[in-house]
Amino acid sequence: MLILLLSIILAGYLIALIALYLPEKAVDDPKQWPSISIWVAARNEEASILACLESLDQLDYPHEQVEIILGDDGSEDRTAEIVKDFISTKNQFRYLFIDGKLGKADKKANVLAHLAHASNGDYYLICDADIQVKPTWAMELVKNFTGNTGVVSATTLIADTSWFARMQRIDWLYLMGLLKSAANLGIPCTAVGNNMAVSKEAYWATGGYENIDFSITEDFKLFRAIIEKGYGWKHLNNAASTSLSAPVPDFRTLLAQRKRWLIGGRELPLYWKLLLGLHASFDPLILVLLFFQLPLALILFVGRIFLQVLLILRLFKRIDEKPPRLLLILEYPAFSASLSVCSLVFYLLPKGKEWKARKY
Repeated sequence: MLILLLSIILAGYLIALIALYLPEKAVDDPKQWPSISIWVAARNEEASILACLESLDQLDYPHEQVEIILGDDGSEDRTAEIVKDFISTKNQFRYLFIDGKLGKADKKANVLAHLAHASNGDYYLICDADIQVKPTWAMELVKNFTGNTGVVSATTLIADTSWFARMQRIDWLYLMGLLKSAANLGIPCTAVGNNMAVSKEAYWATGGYENIDFSITEDFKLFRAIIEKGYGWKHLNNAASTSLSAPVPDFRTLLAQRKRWLIGGRELPLYWKLLLGLHASFDPLILVLLFFQLPLALILFVGRIFLQVLLILRLFKRIDEKPPRLLLILEYPAFSASLSVCSLVFYLLPKGKEWKARKY
């Protein structure tokens, strides 16, 4: 049974790798670009908001078809001052101080609910305040709304600033790659809210955030609500749509982020819980097998590392980014395993349900 479970997990890695090579139909630019509203939810973002706004100001998208709305969720630093100064001469930008609560929406979901009511675009593009987008970002997301697609998400890459940031960089890209594999296989999963877009039609078909039960992972809740209404999903893994994110500064903040994800993961369908459980169980199962069949355990472990390295190298190639040194990629499994164990312990602790000075 132990060997069977390990073999199933390795087969999953192989399927994910093959899915990344599945051919994709080229998408043409529309004859006329539709109007878009870009949402940025901000709270205490003085360190990163200017870079975010500057990148949005450089979009290739026709300016007359763009509005960029920043929702300030009661920032207690210089966020408002920085934003107002930057947008003072830029007509496509708007600043909105969030005051009051809409329906079931709370925290970041409440900010986004207010931004939806203030929007005039046919498509809503969402990025975080610590994100920097490429000039091609908006066009790439919008042109992929074909057929009944209601959600388009894309890859986020962590800035390469330190060893800890590089581990996060590999980890985020690996996660984005698994999402891409799932999307290519037609398996609904989730969209990550720092780089996603929804059609106006699909968003309001759900009743908006004020009609969706609150969750600490508001992006997942919106994604599921749209999918349940019968709309499709695409996840992009290419250079044009990839955004850059600042790394979290320390390990405790990273654990708090993962705790949010685990809390939100309670609402995943059963099949996804089983798949994620299998994925997380590989290292513990290998440790058990070491005591019974050492050579086989080593072969399976090396096989997993080999497939994981191929996955990571393929993902960096897809987004036209230079991969890190092989040594770093080989260090990643130990980082990932340590993060998984520590995240589980942190999840079980009664404290830590806080993000950006908001308690959940």
